[in-house]
Amino acid sequence: MPNALDDYLKEQRLLRSLSIGEDGAWFYRELPRWDGNGKYCVSAATARSYPGVKELFEAKELIEWIAFGRPGHFLLVTETYAHASERDAAMVRTYEKDGQIFQVPIRCASFGYDGSWVVVEEDGEVRSRGIIELLETELHRKPVRKVDLSHLDPSAFFIEYTDGTTTWSLPAQWQSTVQLVQKMTIQTEDLSMKRFSLDEMNSSDPHHVAFAFGPLQNQYCMASGPRYASRGITENMSEHLRRPGVKSALGIGEGGAWFWKSGSATTLSGATRASYPDVWKISKSGEHINWVSFGPNGYYIISCKRRVYASRAATLLRIQSDGYEVPLRTASFGYGGAWVIIEQNGTVRSHALALETRNRLREKPVRFVQLSQVHPRHYFIEYMDGKTRWFLPTEWQEYVEKVMAARHTPGFEPEDRRQSTGR
Repeated sequence: MPNALDDYLKEQRLLRSLSIGEDGAWFYRELPRWDGNGKYCVSAATARSYPGVKELFEAKELIEWIAFGRPGHFLLVTETYAHASERDAAMVRTYEKDGQIFQVPIRCASFGYDGSWVVVEEDGEVRSRGIIELLETELHRKPVRKVDLSHLDPSAFFIEYTDGTTTWSLPAQWQSTVQLVQKMTIQTEDLSMKRFSLDEMNSSDPHHVAFAFGPLQNQYCMASGPRYASRGITENMSEHLRRPGVKSALGIGEGGAWFWKSGSATTLSGATRASYPDVWKISKSGEHINWVSFGPNGYYIISCKRRVYASRAATLLRIQSDGYEVPLRTASFGYGGAWVIIEQNGTVRSHALALETRNRLREKPVRFVQLSQVHPRHYFIEYMDGKTRWFLPTEWQEYVEKVMAARHTPGFEPEDRRQSTGR
């Protein structure tokens, strides 16, 4: 591991993408945080072995990810375009529409041993050159989100599928470390034995809150009854917020993905198909969706009329004696891999929550919770009695309170109005 990159990784930053080339070349891009939407960096040594990458970096295009091959070979994807080294132009396909040439969008790619490569296009199609039969089989077993090949060993690889499961062929001495990284410590709070008053268990207010944090800094939307507020969302989602009717569920994901529900009507943005292909597939299967929780890197939890679906379902969801998933009231992904699930009986299951947030969730039965993906302590909670608690950026407070005031619910409880710094 290059020393500069090793020192950076020891800071435990949250990464969206990471790639390592030869002769000290490397690239990383961070996930968005409260102080920005994710910086990215290319090592100075990259200019020697991959001068084309350095030129594109200095052009100030926003780089999503880079796949490094042998010196001089690369595929670099920005928000709008895929740039391949001249000798690897075949990795990027094009098509013609209305007399114009467009690139086929790429989900992920990797170079491997002796010039081999794999490309997974946005629609899930896998294209490859020079890979072994075992890898070919694993790449077609399920839809792929991410693949990494070894430059030194044709049989070494790591694959993550769109459902969050993984498979790999790695050196034996690495495997325990990989398993340790993937392991989650889950806290379970069974509130069924706690005594709550009838008022704490039920609300007479019909205007429950629909609230969603976005994956970017300063991005959210909310609605309660006729009132709504938002920041940083797409115009199409804004138009859905302005529609008459009670919004019962909202969700904002990466890459322009969003979900909206009012009455029995639901809408998923077209961009969801690329960013969350499993969510799109479930929505088109005829399942009636109650709500969607979008997470980072394509992770999701979906509550439907009969079933619950999730990335890494074997870890996140519990199974009843009838073989179906335990029904959920609400769920949310948070900062740094955190998540929380409230099961239908009120049991709270979570991973890596801030202590303050965990304490708020234990106070009384929760109807709805949303965690911020860009700040470890920001949250919005609605309890079963209709009261709410939140800790949000100061500049949101005025708009959130106007929406909440329209509910005519006594005793709503905003959290400390100071802007959190994350310290």
